[in-house]
Amino acid sequence: MFEGKAQAARNRQDLVMQAAWTAAALGRIKKMPRLKDMLSAQPKRSKPVSWQAMYASAASWAAAFGEIRTEGDAA
Repeated sequence: MFEGKAQAARNRQDLVMQAAWTAAALGRIKKMPRLKDMLSAQPKRSKPVSWQAMYASAASWAAAFGEIRTEGDAA
């Protein structure tokens, strides 16, 4: 558990240092690069999931935890 938190802290520190380095480097150049070139590639959008597939997924999750109830099992 503590190793994961330590790794997360190192990752945050790396992000902050990268942002500081990039800001300093961009401040020294004469012509700014295009923003599109600076941004990471956006992932492709996934296909929409049908309601039937969502329902099946939720039902299987609920069944795994014993949450499927019938009409007579009112809680």
